[in-house]
Amino acid sequence: MSQISTKEYKKQLDEFFRKKTFAIKEYSNEAVIRLKPNPELHRYVDRRITETINHYLQRNGKPDNRVLDIGSGYGFKLRHLAEINPLLWFFGFDLSEVPVQEAIRNKFPGLFLIALAESMPFKDSVFQILFASEVIEHIYNQERLIMEMKRVTMKDGIAIISTPNGSAIPSFNLLTRVYNILRPLVKNVKIDNFVEERSYLPNIHLHLNKLKQMFRKYSFKVEHIHFIGKFYFLYAPLGFLLPKNLVKATDRLVISLSQIIEGIPFVNRLFCNQMVFIA
Repeated sequence: MSQISTKEYKKQLDEFFRKKTFAIKEYSNEAVIRLKPNPELHRYVDRRITETINHYLQRNGKPDNRVLDIGSGYGFKLRHLAEINPLLWFFGFDLSEVPVQEAIRNKFPGLFLIALAESMPFKDSVFQILFASEVIEHIYNQERLIMEMKRVTMKDGIAIISTPNGSAIPSFNLLTRVYNILRPLVKNVKIDNFVEERSYLPNIHLHLNKLKQMFRKYSFKVEHIHFIGKFYFLYAPLGFLLPKNLVKATDRLVISLSQIIEGIPFVNRLFCNQMVFIA
């Protein structure tokens, strides 16, 4: 996939968010999740990521600490974390002005800005905690993002990245790619009149060792890696093709499988499609 200019990237991202905002009748994270083909599983994965971030906020955060959400989108995650951590100061930014304006209009807690992740509009060493949830895989210059995270993080601060696990068994990722190629052939796919189409976005799933190397290059000390069993190759085709009542049962089965595999060392690295990186 060839790289496009930042201006064109922003233009298409704005258009994507406009369509998505138009499709959301009730402005909440739950409303967005219900647009997904597998809401139960997306709800589980979103909750696990948020719980992991919150664990480190409560463990490391102190009153008046500054927390940054990189690629905050509509601000759902930031709002939830701010409500349960009222003594922390929250900041969020996104390249697209559409979700940022929605977050401001809905008076979500925190300061929301329009900015580029590879060139953050902040002074050096200003945040004690920062996190980027499902962002780095959609950025062309991923190393530049890590460098900027290091620049704005205070000494002894903590950085959290949630991203798809590129270290999962290659055949699983192959099945996912095959599915994504065949999906447009399914004529009757409808998700409440909204299907996410972001072909212009990069979608680079980093290998675990590659992400470690980038963190260490910029003097981040890797503390822990949490694996979450999303099993995209399995649930995505079923979510689009099965009746809704069967999808719900399938989601619950995959969630049960996830909860078992997530706790098994090494196996979780091979089979879990999602990872939360703490440094």
